[in-house]
Amino acid sequence: MFYYDLCIGYYPSVEVGCTSSMAIPVTVTEKDRTGIIVEALCAESQYTLLPAYYDISLKTKFARDNESSEMLDLIFANRLYDIGHIYDWGSMTAFFYDTFHKGTNTIASYWEKNEARMNSALEKTIAKFANIEQ
Repeated sequence: MFYYDLCIGYYPSVEVGCTSSMAIPVTVTEKDRTGIIVEALCAESQYTLLPAYYDISLKTKFARDNESSEMLDLIFANRLYDIGHIYDWGSMTAFFYDTFHKGTNTIASYWEKNEARMNSALEKTIAKFANIEQ
């Protein structure tokens, strides 16, 4: 999904269904050390892996023309992470997709009917983050 604000510019939404994650097995005994190593590897990849993929592969090997390279710069400079889409409080993401595809305009009535449920789900998410071990 892409957003365009006439006053500000172009905002491509990062697709939440295509994100990656890493799990550390429960059998790991040195969790702090493992976390530090994983974090260091991820941080270092911004200087090694990302430039190799972005600058060399995407912008030169796979780009068809100079405009493709400029478009990639525009996309990556303005990425938008939609937290509502990520957590889908109160199933609102599915509702918005359905509403858009059906061409109906029932957002206000849906919001009124489901606001308490969405706020409850949001509060549960906030509480879970507040309880994460330091």
